[in-house]
Amino acid sequence: MQGYEDANDVAYLKSDPLYHDILDGEMASQPTMYRFENRIGKPLLFALCSSWVDRYVSSLKGRKSVVIDIEPTDNPPRDE
Repeated sequence: MQGYEDANDVAYLKSDPLYHDILDGEMASQPTMYRFENRIGKPLLFALCSSWVDRYVSSLKGRKSVVIDIEPTDNPPRDE
């Protein structure tokens, strides 16, 4: 999920302090990561993304306002 080809860095990342803190010390094995990487399809991917969005939006309760700034336009500088 982070761009590590074929999940081959799992053994190295298991000792990474950031991952250890985020995952409470539990990281999937290389074979599990490989199975996940090769079995996820579009419907599951969209469901996963939707779940993350729902979780984030529910964390915003109690705020007076939320600013969503979306700028999808890529305007490269003009040579003038």
